[in-house]
Amino acid sequence: MKDKAKHSRTTKIAPGHRHATKAVLVRCHASQDARGPFTKQTKPFERDPFRRRSLLHSAMYALLTASSLSLLASCAQLQLSRPPKVVSTPPPKPKPKPVTLYQWQGNGRKVSRIEVDLDKQKAFFYAGPNEIGWARVAAGVRSTPTPVGKFKITEKVAKKRSNRYGKIYDSKGNLVIRNAATNIDTIPSGGRFEGTPMPYFMRLTNGGVGLHGGPIPRAGRPASHGCIRLPPKLAPILYQHTAIGTPVRIFGGPSDKRYSGTWVRRQRT
Repeated sequence: MKDKAKHSRTTKIAPGHRHATKAVLVRCHASQDARGPFTKQTKPFERDPFRRRSLLHSAMYALLTASSLSLLASCAQLQLSRPPKVVSTPPPKPKPKPVTLYQWQGNGRKVSRIEVDLDKQKAFFYAGPNEIGWARVAAGVRSTPTPVGKFKITEKVAKKRSNRYGKIYDSKGNLVIRNAATNIDTIPSGGRFEGTPMPYFMRLTNGGVGLHGGPIPRAGRPASHGCIRLPPKLAPILYQHTAIGTPVRIFGGPSDKRYSGTWVRRQRT
């Protein structure tokens, strides 16, 4: 009984000390609150979840911004370190070599015979057994082919125009048909027909086929209405060294299958 009384006397707090004990407890809790956000007692993230989200978003934004800036800096350094591109200009296309249209080694000798190969679109000139020249020609297309066989020169006219093929003009002088044929096209009232020039003409047939100077638009291809066109620069030379009665042999046939009966009509329109 004495021990219990003694124990009860030791645990009792005097009335004057109760206020002091409360003050100590208050100071203890205040010191625990002031320990900072990382103490177990305060737990600011649990108290304010919006603050926690905002802090996380801010951290992520800062991380992304830093990575973007570093990436841009590296790209800028990469662009600055790259050498400038050298734009190479392609070399100019080589110009096509001019086609040799004829060769002449007559040296004043007269032509004794002429041979025309329609497959090669070439004519060969001889003085006796010797070849003294050759020329690329433009013979008749399929719609108006050059006749084959053996012929003789029957007429020579230095300035001649065709009476079958040419141009048709109306009464006012306007060109109506560029590539006209008198046996197909009609001359309008008051209009006129102008035959195609056939300089240095040497007749072979009564139908008007012969050798004469004229354009050769595509070397090696037929392009005429039946005559054998010679290079314009060679035509006066051959005309001067060839006499009436000179034999002419024509052989072969049109080699370009793209030429057909519609070619002349397309040219006319």
